[in-house]
Amino acid sequence: MMPSRHLVSLSVLVVAAGLAAIAAPGAASAGPGATRYASPSGKGTACSSAHPCSIVTAINHAGRGQEVIVGPGTYGSQQHQIPTALSAEAPGLSIHGAVNKERPIIHLAAKIGLETAKSVALSNVQIDSSGSTSGLFALGTVSHVIVLSNGDGASACAVYDSIVDSLCVARGEDSTALAMTRGSEVPPTKHLNVTIRGVTAVATDPHGIGLLAAAGEFTAITVTATNDIFQGGLQDVESSTNASTATATVNLKHSDYHHSTASDAGGGEAAVNGNATDVSKPTRFAAPDQSNFREAPSSPTIDKGATDPAHDTDLVGRPRRVGSAPDIGAYEFLQRPAITHLKKRGVSADSATVSADVYAEGLRAQVRVVATHGHTVRESPWVTARNKLVARHVRLTVHGLAGHKKYAVRMVARNPGGTTSSAPISVTTR
Repeated sequence: MMPSRHLVSLSVLVVAAGLAAIAAPGAASAGPGATRYASPSGKGTACSSAHPCSIVTAINHAGRGQEVIVGPGTYGSQQHQIPTALSAEAPGLSIHGAVNKERPIIHLAAKIGLETAKSVALSNVQIDSSGSTSGLFALGTVSHVIVLSNGDGASACAVYDSIVDSLCVARGEDSTALAMTRGSEVPPTKHLNVTIRGVTAVATDPHGIGLLAAAGEFTAITVTATNDIFQGGLQDVESSTNASTATATVNLKHSDYHHSTASDAGGGEAAVNGNATDVSKPTRFAAPDQSNFREAPSSPTIDKGATDPAHDTDLVGRPRRVGSAPDIGAYEFLQRPAITHLKKRGVSADSATVSADVYAEGLRAQVRVVATHGHTVRESPWVTARNKLVARHVRLTVHGLAGHKKYAVRMVARNPGGTTSSAPISVTTR
């Protein structure tokens, strides 16, 4: 049996990573623990909060144990991508977007867009890559990251430690959304353990693969995937080997995929192990053609995930358990509030009191009453409803109404999932 075409093409990542490490620029003069700042308009070498530098300077010249804060904004553009590869090789380096700021978008054109060493932590950035090998090649940890790759034959994310609460999308021909591949090693066998949790990995090409684990000679890869979505035009999940001394094992729980395959070339051992908790129906995304891979309201992945560690949040920082259980994939579906049983409770010459049951759907919600007469609109102040999964009986009064007028009165509730308005009831003031 011939080895997987993906094992042959993507094993070059390991070689490329080694060469990049040799060619990486030297560390900056700043001492360990210093913080470096990058901005889209940054220049110079100070890399301070007052005088940020370019993202290439901030990352490629970072030293041991330093922190690189990537300021909000867009680095490069689709028309003018950054040609220089970003290489984070210093031990203990941390790279992330600014806290409580919009996730920065980095447009990269190098074969490997951003490469991180084993002890490097990457979080809260977005990479848009046209590279032919990989948008992100990470030997370290990855969290709350978006990678969109347009490279033909490329992987969006190549991860060799852990990736959580992230989105990897490959749009190129014969591409892979999330890959971990190892070429031939020398004895003894090299063991690689990869953790994937709360990730959406989608390859849109008809010959694309969602998740690929491919091992060469004297290599053992074990992938543990929980609460993940894997979609590919050819295969959702694939494990493959090309030698008798190679093993590639993918263990899936509470994950959504449909097509999977294990290919053992040369007598190796390849396996994809599913679980009864897995979902085999395709995820329904909100607007995938617009790169919106949030769940649609009818998606079979909602409330089908395993309980995550308490510190986990979804890709945009929302709580991981909004409904009866966490969702599968990078995003937690946010259900907008529901309102039932709207009733009139009291009317005066200038006010109306109504009550209703409000379901906040596990999110922080606000509620108010709106009264309309012709072009006249009166509203009560917003009040907070408990972020519970059970109904809260809410009683509110709207003031400032005119006497002897007929108003259409409705209750409005909002939470991070959206806004809901009840059907109106008719109220006539005294």
